[in-house]
Amino acid sequence: MPLLPEYARYLRELASLGSPQIWEVPLEHARATYRQMRPRNSGLAVSDVRECSVPVQGDDITVRVYTPNGELPQPALVYCHGGGWVIGDLDTADTPCRFLCRESQSVVVSVAYRRAPEHRFPVAAEDAYAALLWTVAHAEELGIDRKRVAVAGDSAG
Repeated sequence: MPLLPEYARYLRELASLGSPQIWEVPLEHARATYRQMRPRNSGLAVSDVRECSVPVQGDDITVRVYTPNGELPQPALVYCHGGGWVIGDLDTADTPCRFLCRESQSVVVSVAYRRAPEHRFPVAAEDAYAALLWTVAHAEELGIDRKRVAVAGDSAG
């Protein structure tokens, strides 16, 4: 299937810039650049934002819990950030999580899964699953209706 002409043109223009491929960029530089492209937006107010520690195999991870205004319990969304399992983090997912919390009137649990290359596949996926189980187990204290829990994410998430 051929690419749409506008996508083909975009890819040619991108290649003409001579920029390095993503895998050629030092890891910390790639992560910092991605953070700059997706800044936090605290202006999207929600009722509460807090961080919790979730035990996973051999470690703990952090989840950031966004609670909407309104009566609890609410449905929940366990959200896995994008970034190719490598460059995203809780802060790069902050704006979409706030937006989803407000617009869906759901508690959003954003997962800081352990990233590659420091942690090899399937660690990130296992962390996401552990966060889902933790969310359901802690539904009452988080103000979540345990019968209405969904999973979502962007890009790799």
